[in-house]
Amino acid sequence: MGEFDCYCALCSGPLYAYVVQIGSSSRTRLDRRRRRVLKKLAAIEAGQSFHSFDSDSDSEHESDKASFTANEDDNGEEEEDDVYEDDERRSYDPEIATEERVGWVEDIRVLGVNGDRPFISGPARYDDAGLIYVQKGDDPNQPPIDEKPFFDCYVSSNDNEVVFPFHAHCMTVLEEAFRWYSNRSESNKQRYVQS
Repeated sequence: MGEFDCYCALCSGPLYAYVVQIGSSSRTRLDRRRRRVLKKLAAIEAGQSFHSFDSDSDSEHESDKASFTANEDDNGEEEEDDVYEDDERRSYDPEIATEERVGWVEDIRVLGVNGDRPFISGPARYDDAGLIYVQKGDDPNQPPIDEKPFFDCYVSSNDNEVVFPFHAHCMTVLEEAFRWYSNRSESNKQRYVQS
């Protein structure tokens, strides 16, 4: 990734699946991660803060944080794990987050303005350095993309029009939230009128 990394305007998540770090599947790493998650949940429930990078009893020794470590596999033999401990602490459980399950982060659209009319693009692909390539969508306000199918994310850094990228799934969640709020507001209005 370059220095102009862009994120979803709705959830602040990445626009590339490969930046979602999936952790090691070694039993030692899985157990360590799950203990850390349980500690974090307990701290949250107790109203305390929990920092994943603080020293804890899960670390075999202090140098784990900055060096490669060897773990035992399911047969009790040591296996070399090409994962830094700090990277492992940022990663997701490989039994929960798989490459297939995080692929949705690449289903991107953009919100932009064509003249004075907003538009939502067809499928888009983030191409690093603040550039995003879009395909024609159903929105009649989307400008033609024959000559220039790319835009700048958030700020104009390449002399292109500026757009705001988002995951299609995040838009679905936002639509559901608006629908829920609208239904609830209507229900509250009816109760108020009846009383």
